Amino acid sequence: MNALIRYHGVFATIAGRREERVELPDSATLLDALRLAGQCHPPLAEALFLASGEIAPYARIFLNGILSDDLKRPLPEASEITLLPSLSGGGDMPMRPLSVFKAPSDLIRATDRVRAGRVDASELAGDFTLFSIAAGAGLQVAAQGAGLTRHAPTNRFAGAHRAQPSESPGVASEHLAAAELS
Repeated sequence: MNALIRYHGVFATIAGRREERVELPDSATLLDALRLAGQCHPPLAEALFLASGEIAPYARIFLNGILSDDLKRPLPEASEITLLPSLSGGGDMPMRPLSVFKAPSDLIRATDRVRAGRVDASELAGDFTLFSIAAGAGLQVAAQGAGLTRHAPTNRFAGAHRAQPSESPGVASEHLAAAELS
């Protein structure tokens, strides 16, 4: 079976493309297609799936133009799957209060929602004058799913910087991680 996967927002940045055709077994489900996309693009798997294997709550999955929560549903022939990020997270848990971290050149403001010891949703703000919108969105998605240790978000932010190069003198991955953990 042939399916078209369309990537939008930061998912397109992470996958390095806006769409691709994939070949799946006839019995494939929506979840099978998403797992295949993650296998083809490992950084996408990190952004799309939680450590538990569930789809991250900030990912919106559409099947043939309709928002779909039924990932076990068999795919019809010639399916079109669309991945959209929800930048503000989603879900029903309140956001953690704003924390502020002073990097060498800028203030970084972070507001997070934490679930099961991991960042579930993140909103970053600051004077990132040289960050594109895509780079800023990539940083927010990178934070989501990170554990609450300095190492985890630092590595995720470094990966987001590699995926969407940007310049912001004085603001490095470790500064963004410190803001998340403040």
